[in-house]
Amino acid sequence: MMTKKERNKMLFILVSVNLIFILLSALYAHEVHSAGGEGVVSCGFKHVFKLYCPGCGGSRSLVHLFYLDIISATLAYPPMPVLLFFYVDLNMRFSLAVTSYDTHYIKSFNLNRLIIIPVFILISFIIRNVLLVCLGIDYLGDLSIYYS
Repeated sequence: MMTKKERNKMLFILVSVNLIFILLSALYAHEVHSAGGEGVVSCGFKHVFKLYCPGCGGSRSLVHLFYLDIISATLAYPPMPVLLFFYVDLNMRFSLAVTSYDTHYIKSFNLNRLIIIPVFILISFIIRNVLLVCLGIDYLGDLSIYYS
């Protein structure tokens, strides 16, 4: 059990972190959308190696998420549903801990589960580039000029 002071502190952290995260994400998505769908910062990996980096499509995916277009967001960046799942899961656990005055919900989260995020990003990176180089399939359309 937690005290009322601990609960208020956790509630403040929960609300603050989420507001900051959502605000920064919205500002970045707006900048990407204003730039015509291209990232605010150009991808050096893509320009040097003519392959997609593990994060390519993340900016476009974020823009699609703000339009609540989950399918397009997933097509732009396949790891996005996994990232969203963990974001929602951690927020729900934190919210349950705050509302029930019990930290059990937070303590029950196994940090070993987070290994799925880099594994999924790596698998997506490999599949995306194999499809691009071997089959010429480029669903983002940025590098098709090199592999057509």
